[in-house]
Amino acid sequence: MVTITIRDVDENTWRRFKSKAAAVDLSLGKALGFAIDSWSVRPHKKGKGFFDLDPIHIEGGERLSEEIDEIVYS
Repeated sequence: MVTITIRDVDENTWRRFKSKAAAVDLSLGKALGFAIDSWSVRPHKKGKGFFDLDPIHIEGGERLSEEIDEIVYS
């Protein structure tokens, strides 16, 4: 384990992160470790961030979101 200091984190992003960690009963250190691990193992293209990913088309998936909602919320 290491002790670190993090600077220049957007305040709203940090609050949202803390809130989500608390909601699932995780310490901030554990939650941050999971986030770093998850992010660091994904392949990344230079200049292309997570939110810049291109959408994909799934054949026959026109109602996929609605079908998932029906399963999850029924």
